Amino acid sequence: MRLNLKKFLCENKGNIISSINIVLIFSFILVGFLVLETSTYINNNKISEINDNNFEYIIENYKANVPVLSLEIINETSRNIINNKNPLSNCRIELKNRINQKLNEENRKYYNNYKITIVSEVLDVYNDENPFNINVKIRLNFTKDDKSYSSEDTYKISVVGLYDPLPFLKCRDIQVENDKINYKNSLKNYLNEKTNGEINTEPYINGKSPLIIKECSYQDYTSHGTNGLCENCILNGYYHESRDGSCYLCRMEGYGNCSHYGFETFIVPGILTEDNRSIVSIDHVIFGENPYPGDIIILNNTSSDSDFIFLENGHKSKYGFI
Repeated sequence: MRLNLKKFLCENKGNIISSINIVLIFSFILVGFLVLETSTYINNNKISEINDNNFEYIIENYKANVPVLSLEIINETSRNIINNKNPLSNCRIELKNRINQKLNEENRKYYNNYKITIVSEVLDVYNDENPFNINVKIRLNFTKDDKSYSSEDTYKISVVGLYDPLPFLKCRDIQVENDKINYKNSLKNYLNEKTNGEINTEPYINGKSPLIIKECSYQDYTSHGTNGLCENCILNGYYHESRDGSCYLCRMEGYGNCSHYGFETFIVPGILTEDNRSIVSIDHVIFGENPYPGDIIILNNTSSDSDFIFLENGHKSKYGFI
């Protein structure tokens, strides 16, 4: 039998159109499903990427905040020492505990804000090779969902700009004048007790020293003996690296000398007497166990606070006066 295609199409036109519509509808559904799956896959990847970036951002943000919080604790602790006139018995342990407590408070904030679990532990607070820095070593662990990150980092915290607590622990009746400490009669009385009155201490009535730690910008130190640099250094209240001077951590414990690499500054006499010798005008000599005398050095011929100091041969050599 010969198939009459034209007749077949005419007789089955409705069925064919229905079938085609079904195929088209199915095709549209299939394409829509594929588009939806592809979109979901892309969106999931984007969300995963965003989550990963957020996780990394939170970690970096937290770690960048650690030295800020550590400095805040060191500064706050030093101010408390100055206000209470009480040295710390173990500065390193005390700072370690206080920074730990501060970080734990921060960890709770991060969990509330980002639902990220942070476990922090301050392992050590110790001296840096640079005496104007304090090292804070911390172990950190971050966890969020199936992501985690751990590190052990050491942060260098600069003490430049902090108050020097040592003078307040050695002399009680002192006065703060802008960025300087005026000892009035307290330093003379303190030195009289230390030396049993065997060395003239009259020049240190109204003696002055810096209030704030500032690193001396004149390198090397032997340049101080020329072109009025020592006078300018004193006026700026600079501190100098020293193997004999106490470090900042030991200053918080009230020590004028320590075994660490520290720093020293000038304590400038306030009254010129006829005696050309008095206690050496270096803070670790004055606040050390055995203050010793030095010779007068006239810095200029005017009547300013930095007219003269007393130095022995060792410090004369260090600062370029011999």
